[in-house]
Amino acid sequence: MTNLAAPRPLLRRFGAEILVGLVAVAWSAYLLLASDPRSTQTVSNLGLSIVPLVAAIGCFRRALGLTGRLRWSWALLGASCLAWATGQTIWTWYESWLSHEVPFPSLADAGYLAAVPLASAGLLTMPTVPTRLAGMLRMILDGLVVALALFCTSWILVLGPLFKAGGDGLLATVLSLAYPVGDVATITILLYAVMRSRHGGEASRQPLYLLGLGLAGIAVADSGFVYLTSQGSYASGSFIDIGWFVGFAVLFVASRRPERPLPCTEAREVPSFSSVAVPYVPVVIAAGTVLFQHLRGDPLDGVTVFAAMGVLLLIVGRQVLTLLENLTLMRTLEERVESRTADQKRLEEELTHQAFHDSLTGLANRALFKDRVGHALARQQRRRRSLAVLFLDLDRFKAINDSFGHASGDALLMAVSGRLLGCVRAEDTVARLGGDEFAILVENLASDSEVNIVADRVLAAFRDPILIEDREVVVAASLGVALSDTGTESADDLLRNADLAMYGAKGNGGGASRRYVPEMHAGVLERLELEGDLRHALARRELRLEYQPIMDLQTGRVSGAEALLRWKHPTRGNVSPASFIPVAEASGLIVPIGEWVLRRACQEARRWGDVIPGGDSLTISVNLSPRQLQTAELPSMVPHALLESGLPAHRLVLEMTESILVDRTDETLTLLHELRRLGVRLAIDDFGTGYSSLSYLHRFPFDVVKIDQSFVERMSDESPEASLAGSIVRIGQGLRLTTVAEGIETATQLGALRSMGCELGQGFYYAPSLSPADFEAFAVGVIAERRAS
Repeated sequence: MTNLAAPRPLLRRFGAEILVGLVAVAWSAYLLLASDPRSTQTVSNLGLSIVPLVAAIGCFRRALGLTGRLRWSWALLGASCLAWATGQTIWTWYESWLSHEVPFPSLADAGYLAAVPLASAGLLTMPTVPTRLAGMLRMILDGLVVALALFCTSWILVLGPLFKAGGDGLLATVLSLAYPVGDVATITILLYAVMRSRHGGEASRQPLYLLGLGLAGIAVADSGFVYLTSQGSYASGSFIDIGWFVGFAVLFVASRRPERPLPCTEAREVPSFSSVAVPYVPVVIAAGTVLFQHLRGDPLDGVTVFAAMGVLLLIVGRQVLTLLENLTLMRTLEERVESRTADQKRLEEELTHQAFHDSLTGLANRALFKDRVGHALARQQRRRRSLAVLFLDLDRFKAINDSFGHASGDALLMAVSGRLLGCVRAEDTVARLGGDEFAILVENLASDSEVNIVADRVLAAFRDPILIEDREVVVAASLGVALSDTGTESADDLLRNADLAMYGAKGNGGGASRRYVPEMHAGVLERLELEGDLRHALARRELRLEYQPIMDLQTGRVSGAEALLRWKHPTRGNVSPASFIPVAEASGLIVPIGEWVLRRACQEARRWGDVIPGGDSLTISVNLSPRQLQTAELPSMVPHALLESGLPAHRLVLEMTESILVDRTDETLTLLHELRRLGVRLAIDDFGTGYSSLSYLHRFPFDVVKIDQSFVERMSDESPEASLAGSIVRIGQGLRLTTVAEGIETATQLGALRSMGCELGQGFYYAPSLSPADFEAFAVGVIAERRAS
């Protein structure tokens, strides 16, 4: 079924063309094979009357589906076919119906000859691509070459003999000559149209090729008709009639071929091979005809000589024009090469600039800055003048960027770069190293004090607010300074030293400058070694927990304990938490260590119910670092630790410092509510020492507020800290928060806190941090003392 159905689209698409081809073959075979002159005459006349009429219908139908010049072109071609069909109909009327010899000239000749100008007009109205003046002149010369060459050939074969033979009169001679001359003109115009449409693509030129084939067949038949007529041997049904039939059949096929409009682009400057070769084909034919006549012994008449000379002159003119075109093309190509070379050079310069400059601020980037520092160090050795690198980092830039948006952050960075450029000399270099980090290279320092002037100028530039989108933004900077006379050997060393000094300035609160000293590098190395050892401390079981009792200040009973992390290093001994906790926080190790602390503390607290009387009511307080609160795993980590240990959620107290409340406020609030829904209690530690305000106690779901030990230390005097501790207790009572005092060391402090109404407390007055066994013994001992009393 598939094989039978496959040809149907082909038949549907080319059915008419196939039918025309079969009819043409059958019609031609009949003329060649039939022996009855009368029947061949009738078949020939009827066929030559019908086929141009069919071609005319095809052209008119094609014109109706088009617009513009194409519609006029096909309409004129249809009119040409119709005129020829009219002439043939008149011929058939004389010869087949009236059985008279067709007079010459007759009305039939009017129809035949009218077809020539109509076809030429149709070809000339074919749309073509715009062409430059030189190209237009070349095509005109090509057309003249073709016309003269064809005329020369036609004169030797047809026109000359007719003209010399004379005939029945001047009008008959003129009409006889008009047929081949008209055909020469038509073929010339057709070749001209083909050459002008060479940029349209094959799909655009298919109809023109078919038109050329059809008109060529008609031209050959016309010339043969004239020649046979001059010899008195033509009769309807002759083999020469096949040229007309096939020619008009091909015109019909051309009217059914798809055609795309030619693009409205300028013709290319380099002519194609076909446009160069086409004009020489008629020349070669004409030369062969002349040579044939010469070899035959016929003398060349004046018309032939002048036509041949004209062809030669036109060819010479064409070659001169081509030479001029080539010279123009060479100049154009040279200009394009120069233009592209200049464009490539500009592109290379732009890429080089982008490779060594910051895309946002236009300042030098890290690569260019290091290169200039390296060259400055080399010059320093020759000039014996010192240089300095200033490393600058904006304080709290992330908070500004998150609050106002990245666009405002970019505007701030551009404003900062402008202010830094105003602080240095033209010979100095300002660079943006990335993010909110900038660097300044100051050369040719006569003394070390000069760099202090530059540093003070840079810090002063940040004292005035920066206007960003109608909003004043105050931003400070931390500045590190490294001089080249400290033993620095490379640009990397100098940058590193300035970076270390900058972190030292930031660690002191920011908004200041600090000069590099070798001890800073030693401190960094110590910090790196400590971090490396800390990475293995958990696996090597060097970490442990100690527990400081939290006491009920009113009753003296043990309320719970705070879990405190301790590290006993195999060679360093006991490492202070103040040393390793910041390292763990900065490196991210605090996250896995904090998870271990949470799980271990919950397990110990669960065990207290088995070894301490009433231990199943004791709470365990675990500190959470800011880094832990930024992890997405914390909400799942807490319930996992509770489930694993079996500790009730209400016995777990999670402590956090008030500094975490300032940044990421909305995210932190969401996280705390999520933890609170688990049933655990939340405590704010060191309240009053940081940036938080009383509004945080209203907004965040805290259960416990812890009074920092700095306030408890001054409970015995009249300092503001003593009154502040009382205020915190009263605020806690008003908000129904449990208050816990830290760092209780004397009975006086204890008495003052009791009188204030503080509920819980911890400190050396009761006990330091204890090992798990010592804490259990302490709790049991307190219970025993209370029972004995």
